Amino acid sequence: DSSEILSNSIKMQSWDGSVWQTYPSILSGDTLQNGVFVTASNYPISRTFTGFVPIASPAVSIYTWNGSVNQDFQVAANWTPARTILQPSDQLVFSDGLLDSIVNIPNQVIGRMSVLNQTQVLLTSNNITLSLASDNDTTTNELYIATGSTLRIKASNQKMNFINQNNRALIEGRLELQNSSTTNVIDFSNCVATVSASGILASGGNSTGQPFLSDATMLRLFGTYEHKYTTTPGYIPFASWKPGSLVQVIGALSFTLSNNGVANGFRQTFYNFTYHAPNQYGNTNFGLDTVQNNFRMISTGTGTWKGSVLQSKNFFQQGGKIDLSSTNQISDSLIQTQGILKNPIVNNQTQLIFNGTANQQV
Repeated sequence: DSSEILSNSIKMQSWDGSVWQTYPSILSGDTLQNGVFVTASNYPISRTFTGFVPIASPAVSIYTWNGSVNQDFQVAANWTPARTILQPSDQLVFSDGLLDSIVNIPNQVIGRMSVLNQTQVLLTSNNITLSLASDNDTTTNELYIATGSTLRIKASNQKMNFINQNNRALIEGRLELQNSSTTNVIDFSNCVATVSASGILASGGNSTGQPFLSDATMLRLFGTYEHKYTTTPGYIPFASWKPGSLVQVIGALSFTLSNNGVANGFRQTFYNFTYHAPNQYGNTNFGLDTVQNNFRMISTGTGTWKGSVLQSKNFFQQGGKIDLSSTNQISDSLIQTQGILKNPIVNNQTQLIFNGTANQQV
């Protein structure tokens, strides 16, 4: 056993200027200790001690998916080189430019996952956790999805998380969670995830759970988030919404809120917000606090968007029916080309306050 060889052969020594003196040495994890029963007088502090890390960091192995046998994650020959020895530092690469529907994923710890070359990866295993372990290097990405590539999870209770500290994720392509009655989860704890200007984060279905566990320090969004829930309000991830970022609600059909009329995650400060639900047939209720730049309503199908936009720079309506029951502040322009904008209370007017400091357009 290599650890026994190392523990028996590597010793702690001191140099007195002419000779080396060897002291009792005990291997404890990755630390070489001087022994717990030796008094300090045996180790003159005037001498310099030299120590060694007894176990070197494991060599990093990079495995590229080839799918030559089938779509089974655990078949060694589906990887190049064959993935016969599993290590928590393994780096997995999907780069064949195809749609890879990966099955039979176990609970496993890996070091990195990269999706490249416009490859689409679909993970479908139920009730498992895939963990990415930090290399403690903030210049590398434990999760990387390149521009034009996609990582999609469509399963039941599949979870991806990040363990240890200093994890990084960079989404330049598309990362999507598709949820049915149960929720697949990506937990960004222990990670700083960045969705670039070209990147897309998406979740949808009809589940009621929270798909992305995050806050403004964990998730920075410069690109687009697609909210594709149909008959439940879903969760918009908690994030830092950077200039240029966009939230798109594009899947809504109809639902009734039970959370005091506030949809989950909508009480944030967004940059741009677009609502486009051409297949909507019922009422939806999304109360927004602040949209720093453009709020845009495109369509509500045959239904109605009930809610508020308490503050925005520009308010555009290209179609759809909006029931606004609150006072709404607009600091720049209100442009309505089609659609209905009204107060749902009979004989009450919709209140729009133009509070810009320069000329405003209506």
